[in-house]
Amino acid sequence: MHFVVRPFNIKHKLLDTNFLASDYTFMPVSMGFRTQTLKLKFASKNMKTCLLKPALSRDRAISMVEKKTGFSGDYTDNDGVFHKAFIGETVSMIYSPAYLKNDVLYDGVLDRPLSRKSGQIEERLLERDTKRNWGIKFISALCPDCGGDLSGARDSIVLICRNCNSAWHPVRGNMKRVEFRVFATKEEEAVYLPFWKMSVDVRGLELASFADLIRAANLPRAVNQELEEKRLYFYSPAFKMHPGIFLRLGSRMTVIQPDGEFRKEFPGTMPCPVALDDQEAFETVKVMLASMSAAKRKIFPLLPGLEITPRKAVLVYLPFNISGSELIHTRYKFSILRNAIRNLEIPNR
Repeated sequence: MHFVVRPFNIKHKLLDTNFLASDYTFMPVSMGFRTQTLKLKFASKNMKTCLLKPALSRDRAISMVEKKTGFSGDYTDNDGVFHKAFIGETVSMIYSPAYLKNDVLYDGVLDRPLSRKSGQIEERLLERDTKRNWGIKFISALCPDCGGDLSGARDSIVLICRNCNSAWHPVRGNMKRVEFRVFATKEEEAVYLPFWKMSVDVRGLELASFADLIRAANLPRAVNQELEEKRLYFYSPAFKMHPGIFLRLGSRMTVIQPDGEFRKEFPGTMPCPVALDDQEAFETVKVMLASMSAAKRKIFPLLPGLEITPRKAVLVYLPFNISGSELIHTRYKFSILRNAIRNLEIPNR
């Protein structure tokens, strides 16, 4: 998901693109839709093939995506960009097959000629990538605390242990404990959606309390002493969805500031898988602030100078009731389309 804060709106887009990661002039500049339509497999150092060296770094690739899609610009007040952020991005190196036959280089998928063999091509084909230690690595899916089995969906980055009610995030071969809370409900068939509840320090704008947010963003709500003393938390969905819905949902939860009874035990049904970690969530703070603000001409120019320092993130599971094609939060009176959420498991009714 890519978000760009411009004067005075927020552009967003779900990007899925690919381009040549080398400077080989005899190769096509893109693989087109192959990465979406063809079956891929993990590369391994034991593959009996020649893997050519890439010449493009991850940061350079992201920069090229911005330029290619027209999502670039400078931080200026007039025609530039106040803030931009990639959320939940995945950068992969994909190798497309090619082969030499009768001094002609062929596309290995379409069996079509790419270029005739030359001294340059022959020399470049010898530049093999031999330093990458590829391969699938496995880690134990046992709870570090009690030894119970950890469970989670295929794309979940947080695994849960129902034996001791703990949550874990695999990081570089180790398990990192994740603090979580579950919103209490009497609905047995509720669907639980995960959100990151974040406390941050903001330098450049007074945002310590919820009352500060109301004043800064010009929200339609009266300020009282209770709100002056209520600490501000930003919320971000911990699952992937359309960027427009993602932005509205995070902004809505931040304005609501959910409260009530929270438990430290998982529900009987499997919660929606967590697909975004806390570091990705902290990157949404400026975008969420811009989205919920009614005073856009006041807030947007401040964004480049704001310094966001993460303090703490807690994973919060909120219950939604199933009603036809929608998920409804009955307490806060808003709904989400079920098909807007990827890999959502609906309890058997």
